[in-house]
Amino acid sequence: MTLASALGNLLATPFSWITGLDMEPEGGSGREEPYEPSISDVFVVRAMLSKALALPPELVNDVLDWAEYWPHATVKAEYEGGEKIARGGSGRPPQAEDVFLIRSLPLGFSKLPDGVSEDSWTTTEHDLRGPLEELSIDELQHFLKSPSPLLEHPCRKIVFTLRSRDQGWGGEPGSHGTYLKSWTWFDAGFERLCRIRDDSPSGSAPEPALGSGSRKPPVSFEQCRLRPLSPPTLPPDDDKLFDHPLLPDPARKVQANVVAKRQPTEHRVTWSWRDDVDPDSTAAMQLEEAGRGRATGNGEFVRALRLGDTVTLWAHARFPGWINFVEKVQIDVYWAV
Repeated sequence: MTLASALGNLLATPFSWITGLDMEPEGGSGREEPYEPSISDVFVVRAMLSKALALPPELVNDVLDWAEYWPHATVKAEYEGGEKIARGGSGRPPQAEDVFLIRSLPLGFSKLPDGVSEDSWTTTEHDLRGPLEELSIDELQHFLKSPSPLLEHPCRKIVFTLRSRDQGWGGEPGSHGTYLKSWTWFDAGFERLCRIRDDSPSGSAPEPALGSGSRKPPVSFEQCRLRPLSPPTLPPDDDKLFDHPLLPDPARKVQANVVAKRQPTEHRVTWSWRDDVDPDSTAAMQLEEAGRGRATGNGEFVRALRLGDTVTLWAHARFPGWINFVEKVQIDVYWAV
């Protein structure tokens, strides 16, 4: 797609908000799929709006946000035959109640640095309870080599795509075909990209880092690790690494499975920085009826993400007999630059 058509896509979008009309012709759209801009596309369009139209930076940023003209990164995993499962009442993996599935790229990164395997990055649960120190925004900007200053909290939207089912039987009377008392579900967490603090005892080796290769001043990706913030970690002497609650967390529950449905269902769930649903409202109750956490509609999770943070996705099952069969997961993270 040319720059002109990308700009046309951007400028055409706000027109539909003003008119409230669907401009799709009868009998089919004849339109291309919405254009997904790259980071460089956004910088170029921003420069065009700023210089050619002489718009102030604040207005340019508002136009880009309202048009949802943001770069994004996608991670996904598919499990043939639904062999990835969480099983209620079970112990250690592979028959665990709480199963790590996938993590996004660090927020603001469209790709991982050279030498870091994407498969290992996205699908490996890390035991990361080492001495860590948060990176500054300047250090994160150094990784990204951004031509302009970056926002500390740039996340604008997260889209979760899930295809899954439960065991196909059981549940309370009247719950079949609904999300009522579904004890198989997915929730989100996040981790923070941090520097390994070099305070290990003399003569001891530092913990292994994320990438490979030599260290480079002032800080390289190889000197960084992820600190899990949600779900929280347990003390080092605990048998388990993460503290998962027994019942779904209403602020982190992405989606439950349909109760006692033998065929998998695909759900697409969007969390936006503009969401503003009171957890105690009727709208929040409707989210709960649709299988989501009632506190996931207030936008706080999205707005709190910091540059460099990753989004994680977990599968859960509770109580004997309940099984979460996972066939596909995908996370799309959009951010402003």
